[in-house]
Amino acid sequence: MASRLRVLGLHGQRCDVTRRMKVLIAEDDPTLRSFLEEVMKSNGATAASFGDGISAMKKLESDSFDLFFCDVRLPGAGGLDVLKFAREKSPGTRIVMMTAFATIDIAVDAMKTGAFDFLQKPFTAEIVENILKKAEERIELEKDIQALKRNIPVRRLVGTDKGMKNVIELIDKVARGDAGVLILGESGVGKELVALEIHARSNRAVYRFVPVNISSIPDTMVEAELFGHEKGAFTGALKERTGLLELADGGTLFLDEVGDLSNAMQTKLLRFLQERKFRRIGSNEERDVDVRVIGATNKDLQKEVNEGRFREDLFYRLNVVPINVPPLRDRVEDIPDLVEYFISIYAAKMKAKVRSVSPQVMDEYSSYRWPGNVRELENVISRALALETGEILEKSYLDLQLTSNRGYRAKIMEGGFCISDYIFEIEKDSIQYALELENGVKVRAAERLGLKRTTLIEKMKRLGMEE
Repeated sequence: MASRLRVLGLHGQRCDVTRRMKVLIAEDDPTLRSFLEEVMKSNGATAASFGDGISAMKKLESDSFDLFFCDVRLPGAGGLDVLKFAREKSPGTRIVMMTAFATIDIAVDAMKTGAFDFLQKPFTAEIVENILKKAEERIELEKDIQALKRNIPVRRLVGTDKGMKNVIELIDKVARGDAGVLILGESGVGKELVALEIHARSNRAVYRFVPVNISSIPDTMVEAELFGHEKGAFTGALKERTGLLELADGGTLFLDEVGDLSNAMQTKLLRFLQERKFRRIGSNEERDVDVRVIGATNKDLQKEVNEGRFREDLFYRLNVVPINVPPLRDRVEDIPDLVEYFISIYAAKMKAKVRSVSPQVMDEYSSYRWPGNVRELENVISRALALETGEILEKSYLDLQLTSNRGYRAKIMEGGFCISDYIFEIEKDSIQYALELENGVKVRAAERLGLKRTTLIEKMKRLGMEE
């Protein structure tokens, strides 16, 4: 199941099962066996079903399956014996054990032996469908991991500057465990990429990396996004929703701009970090997930603590290992490598001819202050490659960051200058540029422009800009 969230830097949209999954069923109850067959069929999966363990094992010897629903009590061979056999003969098959006589010991034994999930009878079609989706997501994620191992190009950290070397050394150290990590730095320095590197180098890399920008979510919706909700939990909750914590189970949840959490959400996040349990909105059921939480912010959280805007106990939970990512203006020696890296990415995407930049252009890039940091440099290179036709970039295209005012005096002299049009373009391009620097987050773009968020939205409407 392709996620609507980024997984190791890749993008997708939530949808129904996207591939024709092959499912094996071993269940001696013919009614339940038929029910499972029907659920598979209605979800686009193909199913082979048997009423005993021996027949299922023979099938596993001759065929491969994505998913195997196996009853714990089967004639001919017990379910746990079948599970062990399946793990040896078909390690790529995800096995779901089923039983009407569930005990903690049986469930523990099944999970220790390598079961993908455990179902207690009776269960609904919706529960089975959720397992299908979960298996689909795991399959797609494992494909992404294999792609990374085959050195298919992906975004990566670039830098030989001393500050970046320290960052990379810290990443290697903290990736080994689950200690709290707080990534600090200005907007655009690559905090999410640092978190992604920690995830990719950890034992959690076979599970999801789920990033979420707190500042881009209305305060009233943050709890529902993180914890999920039940159907009817509040107005507009037309169906149940899985929260980001559950989606990240086994993997890493990256909370960007964690300093923007409300006081109430700070308390709820702290409780989860302490107990590893949470409740969906509208539910009394406590859920357990195994998730590493990595935070990031461009705020001075110690100052926020001192001034009473951020909980001290949550700060210390998150800030076990702080990683400070330096701004691009402090790592000028990395600019040539970053320019080369972004050219290689966007030349391939756009089928552009550009392979390098002239010495003059590199001098311009090296002397520019880059207020938007690495994200701004990336935007400049992508724009330049879209406009340049030669193999060497002879123009920096920095003047396109804002509407150029060159020539406006000549237009005044010629009598063809309209100041209202000029101001209109300056204002529109300034807003667009601020939004690019802040990755579309309006509250941050508004701060950069010295505006309130509501004022920014009003201006965007007046200027005919889509929200």
